[in-house]
Amino acid sequence: MNSKSLSLPRWIWHPQRKNRLKTILYRRFELHRNLKSPKFGIALTGSTKVMIDGITIMDIPESPANICKFNYMNVMPLGAGEHLLEIQINCKEPVPEHPAISFAHDRTVGCAAWLEGKDFRLVTDDTWSADDDLAEEICLLGQEPFGNPDYPPDDFVRSGFGDLKAYIIQGAVMRTREIECQRKGSLIKLSGKIKSGYIPESLEHESFIPIYHLRKQDDWKRLRKIQWENQKEQTPSVLFDLQREYNARLCIHNLSAKKITILWNGAESLLEMTQYDNCITEILEVNPGETVYSVPTGMKYVGLFVMGAVETEFDLDLVFESVGAKLSKTGNFQCDDEQINKIYETAVHTNYLCHQLALWDGIKRDRLPWVYDLYLAARGAYPIWNDFSILRRSLVELGETPYGLWMNGTASYTLWWFVTIWEYLMQRGDFEFVYELKPLMQRHIKWVTENIDENGFLNAPNSFIDWVPIKEDERHLSLQAIYTIARQALFNIKEFIPDLDINFNWSRPEISGESFLKVDPVVTKVLGILAGYVDNKKAFEFADSYRLADPITPCSAYLLACLDVDLDIPHRGFSIIRSLWGGMLARGATTFWEAARCKYSSDFHKDLTTYTAYDEYRISLCHAWSSTPVEWFSRVLLGVNPVTPGYSEVEIAIWTPDGINRCEGTVSTPRGPIGVSWIRKKDGQIVVKTEVPEGVRVV
Repeated sequence: MNSKSLSLPRWIWHPQRKNRLKTILYRRFELHRNLKSPKFGIALTGSTKVMIDGITIMDIPESPANICKFNYMNVMPLGAGEHLLEIQINCKEPVPEHPAISFAHDRTVGCAAWLEGKDFRLVTDDTWSADDDLAEEICLLGQEPFGNPDYPPDDFVRSGFGDLKAYIIQGAVMRTREIECQRKGSLIKLSGKIKSGYIPESLEHESFIPIYHLRKQDDWKRLRKIQWENQKEQTPSVLFDLQREYNARLCIHNLSAKKITILWNGAESLLEMTQYDNCITEILEVNPGETVYSVPTGMKYVGLFVMGAVETEFDLDLVFESVGAKLSKTGNFQCDDEQINKIYETAVHTNYLCHQLALWDGIKRDRLPWVYDLYLAARGAYPIWNDFSILRRSLVELGETPYGLWMNGTASYTLWWFVTIWEYLMQRGDFEFVYELKPLMQRHIKWVTENIDENGFLNAPNSFIDWVPIKEDERHLSLQAIYTIARQALFNIKEFIPDLDINFNWSRPEISGESFLKVDPVVTKVLGILAGYVDNKKAFEFADSYRLADPITPCSAYLLACLDVDLDIPHRGFSIIRSLWGGMLARGATTFWEAARCKYSSDFHKDLTTYTAYDEYRISLCHAWSSTPVEWFSRVLLGVNPVTPGYSEVEIAIWTPDGINRCEGTVSTPRGPIGVSWIRKKDGQIVVKTEVPEGVRVV
C-alpha cells in the first residue's frame, strides 16, 4: 500500500479544549496481522506519557518545542489482536491567542499523533476518546497556530485537506566547496569528506510564538546568527539555483555509514542569501539509510553545508520538490509584446504558488489567509483556474472569526471579506456556497453594525489600508470608503439572492469628495473614488494627471489601474502595470513581490522594507496580491467581463493599445472557457474572434 493512501492525523483534544488542560486521549484498535517494527510520531501542546497496552513508549516534558517538530519513537513489535494506545497529556501553557489569526481563537491546545507500520497507520481523529468523552477535532494538519512541524513524513506534504502535491524540480549548481556533485536526472548525488567537527546545537524554545511563520522566522534568525558566528571555511558546501521561486522542500537520503547534519539556507534572492538574517536557516539530521524532508517554504536559492564527525565520508542523494495545489489552468493569454506576456506568466506562477493549505498571501513570509490579500489574490485567480475550493475554504476559515473580533485583527479586512464574497458570486455564480456562508455573514454584519456611530461612520482603530505612510485621519477616511464599498457589495448580493435574508441597516457616511482628493496617500484618493464619493469629472482630472511615483504599492497601483479603465483612460493603467510589474521583472523577479517601488537602489531589499512597517527586510518576494495583472489583462485586453453571476451574460469589449497588434487568450468561467483573439491588420482594422460556451449570452 502506498503511504499516500493512508490517513493523516488531525489535531485533537478534549471537547472542553483549554478548559481541560489535563486529559487522556486513547484509542482501542485491532491488528489483523503482526506489526514487526512500528513507529510512533507526535506533536502536541504540553507534556505527555504515551503507552501501548500499559507499557510506556514515550515520555516528553512540556516545552513550546513540542509543536515545532514531530517527536518519534520506535515501538516494540505488536501482535495481531486488540491493543490500547493512550496519550496522557498535561498542558500548563496553551498557545497564546493572536488577533492576526483571530479565526484560530479556539485552537490553543492540540495533539497530532500516529502509530505506523507496513501498510498501517492509526491517526488521531474524532474517533478517539478523551477522558470520559469523545475527542474533538481542533484543526487539520498544517493549520494555524500549529503549522507544519519539522521532520514530517513524506506524505504529510498533502496537507490536512489532502489536495496538495509535490513535484520534482531541477536545481542548478552555482558553486561548490569540498563537495563532488553528480546529477542523475532529477537526483543530485553529493559526496566528500567532513574536515571540521563543528555541529550547531538544536534551538531551545522557551516561549510560544503563536503564529507559525513568525515562529519559523524567529528560529531562522537565531540559527542564522549562530551560523555566521561559527561558519568554518572548510565546511563542505554547495549553492543551488532552482531557476525560479517555488514553495520548495529538500528530500535528502543518507547513504553514509554515519549520521550527517545538514545546515541549509534558502532565500528568495542572492542578496537575501548572502546579507540578510531573514534567510531561511534550518538543520536536518539524517541517520544512515534514512530519508528526511524539510518543510516546504518559498525560495529560489538553496545553500547546503554538510557537517558531522571529522573525517566522515558522506554520500547523499538530494532531490528538490515544489509543493502546490492540484489545479488545472484553463485560462491563458498571449500577445506580441514579450514584456506583457512575461508579466502575465509570472503573475500566474505567483498566484498558483500561493494556493496552499489556504489561499495564502505569501509562501515564505506570512503564509496566512489575510483577507485583503485574499480579495486581490482571488481577482488574479478567477480568469485562470478551474477549481476554487481553496478560496472557498479560506473564506469559511476567516469567517469563523468569533463575534466581537475583526478578521485578522483589523476592521478593514472584515469589510473586504464581504466584497470578496460578492465578487466570488459574480465570477462563479455559486449561489449554494453563499447560502452556506449566511450564518457567518450575519455574525459579522452584526459586529460591524455595533461599531457604526450615530452619524453613520464606522469607528475602528488601527485598520490596515496599505503599506504607505498614512495618518490616522487618512486611515479613518479610507476605512469609510472601504465600508461603503462593502455596503454596496451586500446590496449586490441581496439583489441577486433576495431570499438570502441578510439584514443590515448601514447608512452611507456623508463625506465630501474633496476630503479624499486633498490628502496625500494615493490609495485614499482611489478608495474614495471607487466608493463613489468623487464625481467623474474630478476623478478623471486626478487619474489623468497622476504620474506613478513613490510611495506606491502593488495593491494601490492595481486599484488605480482598474480606476483608469472605469474612467476610459486604460492606457494610464497599462502604463502603471508596465512600469511597476515590469520593474520587478527587470530586477530578476520570478514571482511578484509584496512591495514595489518606482525607483530602486543597488540593494532593492532595503527599498522593500515598506514605508512604515519595518526597520528591517521582511518583505515577501512571492505575494498573491501582486498577481492581479492576470485579471486586468483578461478583463481589458481580452475584454471579458461578467454581467450577471456565473457568466450567464457576458460583455466582451476589448481594448487594443498602440504597440500591440495581436492578442489572444481564454478566460475561465463556470460554464467553460471564453476564448477571444484579435489582430490589427496593416490598414488598422481590428479583426476579433470569440468562442463562447453554450449557455453564455454576449450582451
